[in-house]
Amino acid sequence: MKLIDRFLLRQLAPLFLVGIMAFTALILGVGGIYKMIRLAEDHNVNILVVATAFIYKMPEIITYTLPMATLFCILLVFNRMSSDLETIACRAGGVGFLRLLAPAVVFAFSVSLFALFMNDRAVPASNLRFNRLIDNLKTSSGFQITNMFLKEEEEGQLKRAILISQVQGRRLLGVTIQEYENARPVQVVFAEQAHASRDDKLIMHEAEIYRAHRTAEGRPKNYTHVETRDTLELELTQSFEDMLQQQKQSEEMTIRELRLEIERMKQQGVEKHIIGKKSVDFHGKLAIPFASLAFALIAAPLAMTPQRASSSVGLGVSVIIIFFYYMFQQLFRGLGGSMINPAAAAWMPNVIVFAIGVYLCAKAERR
Repeated sequence: MKLIDRFLLRQLAPLFLVGIMAFTALILGVGGIYKMIRLAEDHNVNILVVATAFIYKMPEIITYTLPMATLFCILLVFNRMSSDLETIACRAGGVGFLRLLAPAVVFAFSVSLFALFMNDRAVPASNLRFNRLIDNLKTSSGFQITNMFLKEEEEGQLKRAILISQVQGRRLLGVTIQEYENARPVQVVFAEQAHASRDDKLIMHEAEIYRAHRTAEGRPKNYTHVETRDTLELELTQSFEDMLQQQKQSEEMTIRELRLEIERMKQQGVEKHIIGKKSVDFHGKLAIPFASLAFALIAAPLAMTPQRASSSVGLGVSVIIIFFYYMFQQLFRGLGGSMINPAAAAWMPNVIVFAIGVYLCAKAERR
């Protein structure tokens, strides 16, 4: 490793840690601490439970701050070098801008790999524990859980998919059950009210049963009303509580689990827009960590202006860039799966920042 590389890495590392702390404090100040206070007030829990929930949420927050901290430290280091005329001295010694940029890119790429590891391992596990803690608090304090999706499987194949509008303890409202044979839908049952008994039965009231008609490929084509029953009892393969505990959201899954879930949904003929949202989540787990690399390309040339800048100015510029990045991210995520390709939706903000960064780097090299 050459002297210039060691010099830049020594400059970047401490500011990177400062950036993590600053942006973590900023995220917590904007909404994180308020949510923890509301958690304590709404569910009447002690400080130990709040602290546990806070610890569970920290890996996700830190993963989001890693690209921010990368942008912050590179912006400040290159701005200081430009202000102190060190970049001019480097050019006089035959070291161009792209050569100065190289260690910063390597540093950003390393951060991206670490963020990818966090996003695949630490974040899903911590989010799973956090959401289970919140669900338990809601159930024990009488709160309603809305839009719950449960599923039963036998030998790796989906047997029953259950969509519940509201869960009030063991009382269920707005229940839709789709039953499968050999991973193909056979019937759908609707009920406005149902009850999960303690002997592992789902008791549905005024249940409407519809038979599925499939295409030659096995996908559902339409449904015919068969009958309406005052009471319909369905045997569950496991207890209702276990089903609640085992269901995972996208944020609770690893990259591999999410990919397998998408493949299973495709085999089961799930609606395209639902698969599209899952696919956006899958590509988002890959795209967001690599925002660090895109930020490195835009931060270094942006900082190459001969002006004095404090860390507060660097923090302010970083916040502005990050604001527009995450604004575009939310915009494309909303369009993904329905209007544009899920992969494009997840990666487009990175592509935009990367393209702007390449242009600015080429311009800075020609100066």
